[in-house]
Amino acid sequence: MLLTGKDGKTCRICEEWKLFEEYRKRSNGKRRTECKSCEREQSLQRLRKREKQQVFTTLVIPDIQSPFHHKDTIPFLRAVKDKYAPDEVVSAGDELDCYWLNAYGTDPDHDNPEGEYAKAYDFWQDMFILFPNGVGVHSNHLKGRLERKRKQARIPSHFLKSIEQIIGAPEGWKWVDEHETQGTIVRHGHNDGKSAKGNLEKINHFRMFNNEKPLNLLLGHFHTEIGSKDILMGQNVAWFGFCGSLIDRHAHAFNYSNKPPALGCVLIRDGRLFPVIMKLGSDDRWVGDL
Repeated sequence: MLLTGKDGKTCRICEEWKLFEEYRKRSNGKRRTECKSCEREQSLQRLRKREKQQVFTTLVIPDIQSPFHHKDTIPFLRAVKDKYAPDEVVSAGDELDCYWLNAYGTDPDHDNPEGEYAKAYDFWQDMFILFPNGVGVHSNHLKGRLERKRKQARIPSHFLKSIEQIIGAPEGWKWVDEHETQGTIVRHGHNDGKSAKGNLEKINHFRMFNNEKPLNLLLGHFHTEIGSKDILMGQNVAWFGFCGSLIDRHAHAFNYSNKPPALGCVLIRDGRLFPVIMKLGSDDRWVGDL
């Protein structure tokens, strides 16, 4: 079969002459100027470029203090996960409340220790289905209260379960004193207070002398605070932030607080903090969108 110029054309990319069947048609019926092979390669190159430009995202889960968490905690966090597809999940501590270990007195109408623990444990099993991998930081309500009672009872630490065992965490989770990600130190914050500049200067003491980029500091613990503030550190800028909470403000465990909690969580994206607010309706339930 003898082919002529009317049977095909030259691809503008590979500059090879190919039959018209090697070119896709546009919606207007005209043939594309690049062949199917080059079109596929261009699509792959655009995909690779987007992947390289994709911002690493860390989701930081704030204080939940189960079983006194907000009723819509899991639906809210599921929506955050679906929308932002985090590459990493960090829990800022106080995963369990351990109200029965409270050193300031407890409400006699409160659930018994086993009942409280069972509810909190079941809640976290659902959380681990949603987030099978993650890092938690040690905090005052979980490790702190257990450690205080352990010392009072003079029980050697090797007789006790680990935090991972107590909370029923899968192998993809671990607990540490602090976690560093994207140039940010994540701590629970019960030992830090709100002295932003003082704490940043402590963790960046040697970095400031060497004019290195300073580390940021993100804390849990403070239920009524969410967001960040930039602070000048020598010739550089760092930020100090809080990640809010996902507690039920009506639970008797929070009778001590006279300020409403800042409900939500935070994302760290490309080294910056982005709050995600849990918006509530008049019934104190999440409105269902971000």
